[in-house]
Amino acid sequence: KEFVRKTPAPATSVYEFGDKLGEGSFGIVHSVTHKISGEKRVCKKIAKLKGRDGMTPEEIMTEIENMAVLDHPNVIKIYEYFDDEDSVSQIMEPCYGGELQDRIDDVFKKHKPAYSEAFICDVMKQTLRALAFMHSEHFMHKDLKPQNIMLCDKESSSVKVIDFGLAELFQADNPVSENFGGTLLYMAPEVFRRELTTKVDVWSAGCILYNLITGDYAFMAPWPLPPGRDMEWWQDELERSICEDHFRRHRKLADGSVSPLCTSLLEQMLEKDPRRRPDAAKCLEHPWFKSLSMTPPPLSVGVTQCLEAYSTQPELKKAVFLLIAHQCTKTVLTELREVFTHFDVQNRGALSSKCLREVLGNTGMSSLNVDRILHALDKDDSGTVEWTEFIAAALCISVCGETHLVDAAFAFFDGDGDGEVTAEDFAEIFAQGDVADLWRKQLPSECRQIDDKSERFSLEQFRKYMGRRMRATAGDQLSAVD
Repeated sequence: KEFVRKTPAPATSVYEFGDKLGEGSFGIVHSVTHKISGEKRVCKKIAKLKGRDGMTPEEIMTEIENMAVLDHPNVIKIYEYFDDEDSVSQIMEPCYGGELQDRIDDVFKKHKPAYSEAFICDVMKQTLRALAFMHSEHFMHKDLKPQNIMLCDKESSSVKVIDFGLAELFQADNPVSENFGGTLLYMAPEVFRRELTTKVDVWSAGCILYNLITGDYAFMAPWPLPPGRDMEWWQDELERSICEDHFRRHRKLADGSVSPLCTSLLEQMLEKDPRRRPDAAKCLEHPWFKSLSMTPPPLSVGVTQCLEAYSTQPELKKAVFLLIAHQCTKTVLTELREVFTHFDVQNRGALSSKCLREVLGNTGMSSLNVDRILHALDKDDSGTVEWTEFIAAALCISVCGETHLVDAAFAFFDGDGDGEVTAEDFAEIFAQGDVADLWRKQLPSECRQIDDKSERFSLEQFRKYMGRRMRATAGDQLSAVD
């Protein structure tokens, strides 16, 4: 969360703007390239509310804050934002595969090659993992639909959940919301009664599963509109169908297009009574996912060497690696994501120390090295390692060899752009919350490792510091797995 901040400079001074990727009711999306790191990202420019168009500044900031705290492989990442008089520009990670809705339309409307049941299963597993994580963090998404699930690239089934404008943070002791919201075709029956819990997201995911199987909607009112009927009638009829009818029978549910296990999960997710509908974590225990799951291969030699190297680094350097990991969009993350999510058995966006010990032990690493790595990764002794913490360690050697990433990290700390960074610049980022006092005590000695004569240091000094004791060996490779 501390890495997502308002950048005072204009967006055009930090990013090169490329093609317009899309335009909606609230704003425009462009491809952008970070001028220092060369990282490809997207800029979502949202108009501030004027009359009936746009979002209020409060609504925009709520969405930014929601994304900033949700650190999970299947949740879209936000890097920074720019705020001017008329709009807010959110800088987010790119997803080159487009909306899941587009993939569905390619198959069922444009008659392109069909995707497999394994593809459907993989997409649903990732979506439910994202939901299980969000729900464990006390968030409801409230507007899950195929347009809000992005494919990471054209050739894979890796997905990210996006659009947290309607997401709501609830109290653990009061998990029910009365705030109406969502897209009608994906709303659960209890939404109309203003009795929203996290189960409304499971219903929406069930509607998406139906979309993936059939190319159609699970619930629908007559369309085109019958003579003499208007949209208000159509909406009322759709609400009635959602609340009273079984989801629509479709030939693809019975012709062998998908397995009985798949339709079994569909029935459970579209259970009208939320008390009987499973939560996202329970859905992930369904036999369908086990029937089509694959165990990922062990970590590569290169990544295990990175983990060992990371465990020996000073605290400041580890923190910088964490920043770089947050900013990084390396393609190797896809492989690391598969390993991470496979061993995230509780679906909370974190690896337990027990599971990570198993992963590292399977590489043949000594128990002493395993202990040292676990201690380095789990600094707060919580017993868990979060996604960005994991990739910060797993990629530490390779990112040090990419000067543009180190330079971008320096620019992040050099907020005033004077070409120098001080201990106070680090403190503004790292000395927050429960660890603020500890960081302020440690930073002077940490910074002396960069320059023992001055409290200010240059980009060249920062580069040397980050590369020190980080030489790659022959085993260092960018592949995440063997």
